[in-house]
Amino acid sequence: MTQPRIALADINHVIMQFGQNLGLGNLSLDENGLLSLVFDEHLAVELQLAPETGVVFFIAPLSAMPDHQEKARILFQERMLQAPLTEGNLAGAFFCVDPESEEILLMRAIDARTLTTQSLENEMERFVNALDFWSARMEKGVLSFDADGKSAAERDAAEIAQGKGAVQI
Repeated sequence: MTQPRIALADINHVIMQFGQNLGLGNLSLDENGLLSLVFDEHLAVELQLAPETGVVFFIAPLSAMPDHQEKARILFQERMLQAPLTEGNLAGAFFCVDPESEEILLMRAIDARTLTTQSLENEMERFVNALDFWSARMEKGVLSFDADGKSAAERDAAEIAQGKGAVQI
């Protein structure tokens, strides 16, 4: 059974109301079904409509994939896959890697046919909160590994054990 297509005008009505409610003016998807937003001056989110499936994607960049040794990349990818179980706070989103840019993205898919202004506000707030959480985690290097396979937390613990990075009182 095929899903009905959704018209750009139908979703733009919801997005326009969303923008007005947030004081952002009359927002709308462009002719390609895209809209870029920035929250808190640093959290970029792109809305992308897939009209053939009736899905709106929230897409946000998190960081670049590690470009060093293969072992560190594999450990990083394993940690990313474990993160929803160990770290939580994905708000229905998932991690993926853009195959062209090798950028790590946080994504969320929402059924556009049932989207209301209120549900868009609620889902965007949850997504942006998760994005903020994971952006901070990525900046701290929590999921990163060096070429020897040590995580940032392991490196910090080792430095503290050696008296480096610890505050002396």
